[in-house]
Amino acid sequence: MKLSWTNRMSSPLRIRLLVLFLMSCVGTTRRGAAQQTSSYVPHIVNGQITSAYPSTGLFLAFDDTAATSLYGLCSGTLVGCQTFVTAAHCVCPDSTTDASGCLLLGLQDPATIRIFLPNAGLFEVSSVSIAPNYDFAVHGDVAVVKLAKRVTGIAPTALNTTKRVDPGAQVKIVGYGTTKGGRFSADDSGIKREGVVSTSTCPSDIPDDQHVCWQFDGQGSNGCSGDSGGPLFVDFGTGPLLAGITSGGNTSDCLPPDIGFDTDVFVNRSWIQDTAGSDLTTQSCDLAAVGSGGVTTTSTTGQFTTASSGASLSVDVPAGTSLLRVALNGQLGFGTRPGSDSNDFDLFLRYGNQPTAQTFDCADTNPTTFGFCEIAAPQAGTWHVLVRRNSGAGAYQVTTTQFNQSTVAACTGDCNGDGQVTVDELLTGVSIALGADAALCPSFTVGVDGSVSIDQLIMAVGFALNQCPVR
Repeated sequence: MKLSWTNRMSSPLRIRLLVLFLMSCVGTTRRGAAQQTSSYVPHIVNGQITSAYPSTGLFLAFDDTAATSLYGLCSGTLVGCQTFVTAAHCVCPDSTTDASGCLLLGLQDPATIRIFLPNAGLFEVSSVSIAPNYDFAVHGDVAVVKLAKRVTGIAPTALNTTKRVDPGAQVKIVGYGTTKGGRFSADDSGIKREGVVSTSTCPSDIPDDQHVCWQFDGQGSNGCSGDSGGPLFVDFGTGPLLAGITSGGNTSDCLPPDIGFDTDVFVNRSWIQDTAGSDLTTQSCDLAAVGSGGVTTTSTTGQFTTASSGASLSVDVPAGTSLLRVALNGQLGFGTRPGSDSNDFDLFLRYGNQPTAQTFDCADTNPTTFGFCEIAAPQAGTWHVLVRRNSGAGAYQVTTTQFNQSTVAACTGDCNGDGQVTVDELLTGVSIALGADAALCPSFTVGVDGSVSIDQLIMAVGFALNQCPVR
């Protein structure tokens, strides 16, 4: 049998002790390699903390549809305004290793999945598909996740449709996984990290024609639990392309010597393209993309101890800002006792004064370490951010993203150009979202399908409640 479910994603809340016990007792055999044993387990990328690569997000798995009981995570990549790719094993039951077993027992319920992108927020999921030839450590460890609404303000990453990555290439790996696995390690997954690896030929029991591999000898970077599904980027001279989807490795602690392997995107490009459909794009989604002119981002990383109750930050918002986003992601767990050491951090945002748990303009107090606030047409001046520690300890990241008025229509929802947004104009925006002609209100920025997104309507409501930017 293969222990492909071991460390499938960062899951400190339920199964880590059981997994570690089984790993110490059971050998593994890869299908098609008779009498040959190995210990390949899904784990992937880690490296230096980063706020780059805005298309790299988190796949969050919950026990319930209300998304109150987080039990694990993977990483992944936005490849369309509503399309996210990750590893197939991230959406399959822990006990399965291939498509037939996964489909027999059932994919994870889309209602229990959330996708987190620090520059865009938390997104519900409408559907999940896995490659029909999925067989862990053999081929096809890829899933396409369709989001319930469009992401805005991030340019999706293009698939590698150029050529396969040669051995010896310097490539970038990015993920939110832990920095070290094993029995006595805290689960510090939940923080975005990047690193460089040098590709190599794959070992004899990992098909070289289906994977991108690397060897980790202590130099460069490697990955671990929670990075599964994350990207391996290659640049052939035209910018980063998604060349690999992190699949697995052969150690449980992710320390050297180790061998990592990714599902090769070039080999699986046709299935991904067919499943993603017309949404597959590298264009900015509705708003100008992070990294382009008119979009300003900041990222702050901090560390909570059990003695600290919170951290205060601030962001200066200039006049003419159309949209302010503040996101929180944090370390999943602390200590070394799986099942009882989960973290819970909250996010609060307020204009002009320090927020409290009772006084704020926006708050996200869900029982995880992830949160998001968005303010349309924010008042110019200083906005204050409070990150509160409810329980646990560990690292956190706060990402702010500001879009100035040049990145959207001068005043989204102002159909007649009189400098204000009325209730009737908001209703016009809703009618366009439901299929009416976008020409009824040109100030709404429509997507590639000709419709108005929820984010555009929220922005228009913000202008109606506050005011249009001064021209």
